[in-house]
Amino acid sequence: MAKLSNEEESSRRVLLAVDMCQWEGLSLMDGRVTRLHLSGCSPSLQGSAVLGPELGRMSELERINLNNNKISGPLPLLECLGRLSFLRQLSLSNNQISGSLKNISVLKHLADLDLSKNALTGLIPEELGSLRGLISLNLSHNKLVGTIPPEMSGLFILCSLNLSNNFLVGRIDNWIGSLKSLQRLNLAHNQLEGSLPAALTRLFSLEYLHLHGNQVCLSLHQLLLTKSPTIIMLLLLAIRNVFFLISDLLFCFFTSSFVLAAPRRYPNGRADQSKPWDS
Repeated sequence: MAKLSNEEESSRRVLLAVDMCQWEGLSLMDGRVTRLHLSGCSPSLQGSAVLGPELGRMSELERINLNNNKISGPLPLLECLGRLSFLRQLSLSNNQISGSLKNISVLKHLADLDLSKNALTGLIPEELGSLRGLISLNLSHNKLVGTIPPEMSGLFILCSLNLSNNFLVGRIDNWIGSLKSLQRLNLAHNQLEGSLPAALTRLFSLEYLHLHGNQVCLSLHQLLLTKSPTIIMLLLLAIRNVFFLISDLLFCFFTSSFVLAAPRRYPNGRADQSKPWDS
């Protein structure tokens, strides 16, 4: 019998997990596969066949977690993942996935998308803004370029956005204020520039803000108009180079008690065990 390649072996192992229900990472409901959790396999899942047509035939899948493997190739959105009409979570962090995010809108029911620490290239597509059910989006540590598309202003229930460690350019525009549910925002280590928009000071659910490693600035006038002590402190911590502008006003702002970082609230009561916020 001919020896299988690493890629063929990886594909075979995924199929065996489904056919024989031998792995703890597999969840069934009424005989239907609803969750595939094969993160950090040993040996690692390899190649592009792991995300092949066979996966697309698991029509009841709701959650896929294949983090920390060696899965490669472009995302098979049309031929595989787009067929999973019940898919709510897709986590492929820390693999070797390449290519663009074109046709990402076929994942129209996603609530949680984590493609961090891969080799994705190209623009963040405008169609990403059509995924109105997104609660958490992590595209950090890739090679994405261009501006952050304003179409993302339609992600009204988005709580967590991490686009750090890419090559994004341009300004942070006022449309960011449309993301009223946003609790965690990380845009650190890109090539963003310009003044921060006033709308950023009106994200009253914000608990975490990381903007280091960009060329953005905050006007003193803008800070004076900010009413929330928590937002003020988050802005100060997010941009180290503003301290010299307001050192004489710190005492006035912070004599009253305030919450430095409000307790984390996780969507649907779920706590994310990963650490996607490290820069």
